Amino acid sequence: MFLNNAEKRTIRSLFEERVQFSIPSYQRAYSWEVDGSVRKHVKQFLLDLEEQHPDKDYYLGHFLFEEDQGCPNTLLVIDGQQRLTTVVIFFSCLIRELKGRSTTDEAAGVIIELNPQRLDETYLRRDGKRRFKTVKSDAVFFNDRILDRTSLKSGDTRSRKRIADADMFFTQKFKETDTATLLRWARLVEGAVITTFQVRDKVQATQIFSFQNDRGKALTELEKLKAVLVYQVYLNSAENEEIEAIEHVEECFAEIYAKTEEINLLNEDQVLNHHCTAYLKRWDKALENVKHEIKEIKDRAGKVKWVKKFSSELRDSFVHVKALENLLGHHECIADPIILDGPNSWPILIKLYKFFGEGLLSPKFSKCLRTMELALFKLHFLHRGCANDLPAYANTFNGEALGSVAELEEKLEQASKISFRGGQNCDQALRDALTGHNQYHNPFGYLLWKYENSLRAHGDHQLMPSNFLNLHAPRTHQQSIDHIAPQEPVIAYPEEFRSDCLNDLGNLVYMTRSMNSSKRNTPPLDMGDAFWDSTCASHREIKATIVTSGKWGKDEIVARKQKIVNFALARWDAANPDVTITN
Repeated sequence: MFLNNAEKRTIRSLFEERVQFSIPSYQRAYSWEVDGSVRKHVKQFLLDLEEQHPDKDYYLGHFLFEEDQGCPNTLLVIDGQQRLTTVVIFFSCLIRELKGRSTTDEAAGVIIELNPQRLDETYLRRDGKRRFKTVKSDAVFFNDRILDRTSLKSGDTRSRKRIADADMFFTQKFKETDTATLLRWARLVEGAVITTFQVRDKVQATQIFSFQNDRGKALTELEKLKAVLVYQVYLNSAENEEIEAIEHVEECFAEIYAKTEEINLLNEDQVLNHHCTAYLKRWDKALENVKHEIKEIKDRAGKVKWVKKFSSELRDSFVHVKALENLLGHHECIADPIILDGPNSWPILIKLYKFFGEGLLSPKFSKCLRTMELALFKLHFLHRGCANDLPAYANTFNGEALGSVAELEEKLEQASKISFRGGQNCDQALRDALTGHNQYHNPFGYLLWKYENSLRAHGDHQLMPSNFLNLHAPRTHQQSIDHIAPQEPVIAYPEEFRSDCLNDLGNLVYMTRSMNSSKRNTPPLDMGDAFWDSTCASHREIKATIVTSGKWGKDEIVARKQKIVNFALARWDAANPDVTITN
C-alpha cells in the first residue's frame, strides 16, 4: 500500500512517504539509554556518526511495519521503534540548534543547505499533523517535550526519563559542535541506508517478528516471550480466529509495558521470573519454562487457551507487583520479607496478593507475614547454602483452599525454628551471631533500623520502610551502618580493642550517608552535642552515655551491646536468660 517490501531506501525517503508512523501500545516504550546500557544506545548512535567514513554507506538496519487497519495512512512500527524514536529526537534537537545559530557566512550557508523548515516538515510535522507517535502512555510527554517544545519537564517514568535524557544529550552535544559537523551528521542520518518490510495484518507481522527476533538478538526475556506467545496463538488458532487471539496477547502486553515504566524495585525480567516461579511447574528459565508448558499440551485449542490465560495472569502479576510496591513503603509486614530476601519473597507475596489483595494488611495475615520475617532474618545466620523453600511454597500455595494460609503459617513457624529443611537451631545461630565481635554486615543494618524504632517514644514518627530503602530521598539520605569509635583513628587503637570492639554491635550505629561523611574519623567525644542530638533516638542514647561516662570505650560498647542484644532476642523470638554480654 505504501512501501515496497524489502526495498533498500534511506531514512529521508522513508519519512517523505505521506504516512504517519505510530508505535502501538503493545510494544515497549522508549528504552535506549544515554548511560548504563550494554546494548546500542544514544551515545553509541552519535559515536557511530562521529566514526563513520565519508565514503562509506551508513546502515541503520531493518524496519518492519504493519498497516493500521483502523487509521488510514498510518503504519504501525513493529520492529525498529527504538531507532526511529531516536532519529526523531535527533532531528528535533538539530532543528532547534540550527534555528538558534548566529548567521555567519559559514553557518548561514550550512543552515540554508539543511533548511530547518524542510527538516521540521519531514521528520516532525506535516500539514499540521505529527509525523511520529510514540506509545500512548508517553504520547503527551513526547509531544510536549520533543515535537512541540511546550514543556521541558523531566520524566516521571523510566521511558520518559530516557526520552528527556536523550533530548538533553543531543541538545548539549549539538551546542558544543561546529556547524559543518552538524551538517555532516544530518546528511549521514538522512542518507542512512535501511530496508523495510510492510505487512497488512497482525498474522503476517506476528510470523515475521517471531522469526526475526527469536534468533539470538539482544532482546529481554519478556520481549522474546511476547514473540513466542503471539506466534503460538497464530500457529494454533482456528482459521479466522487468529486476530482475536493475537489481540488478546497484545492487549495484555500493552498493560504489562505500561506497568514496567511504573515499577521501581524490579525490572521486567525479574517480575517475569517471579511470576513463573509462582505459577509454572518447572524451575527452568522463564522462556524455556513457558515453551515446555505449551509443548506438553497436545491439542491446538488447549495451547491457545493456555497462552491467553498465561498472558492474563502475567499482566495481573505486573499489576500486583506495583500494588505491593505501593504498600511496602509504609507497611513493614510487606516490606520486611522483600528487604531481607527479595528474590525468594516476591513470588509468595505476588501469590498472596492475587488471592487477598490489601487484605494482607489485616490482622488475619499479620502472624503469617511476621513469621515469614522471623524465618528470613534467622536464615542469614545459618551456614552458607542453607535452603530457602519460599519459592516452592509460592508454587504450591492455593489461596482458594481454606487451610492454605494456616498450612503456610505452620511451615514458616517451623522454618523460623529449625530452618526450611530442618536440622538447624535457628535461635542458637542468631544468639551466636549476636554475641560474637563482628557484626559489621548487612543483616545488622536491618537490626539497627528495628532497634532505632524501638527506642522512639510511643506516638513518635517511626522510620518507615520507605526511609530504610530511601525510595524518595537523595542518595545522601540512604541509611548505612557506621562506627561510633571510627575505623581509622588519629591514634591507633590497642589490638584488643580493634579485634573485640571496633566492629562490635555496641559500636555500630544506624546513620545516613551524609552524617557518616561529615563525621569522618572524628572520635565520638569530639563531635559535640549537636551531632548526636539528631532526630534518631539511638544517637541521643549514645549522647546520654557519653555525657554520663565522659568517654566511649569498651565498657560503654559492651553495655550498649547488651541493650541491643536483649532487644533482638525478644524481637526475633530467640530469648534465652543465659545470654549475657560480658567483658
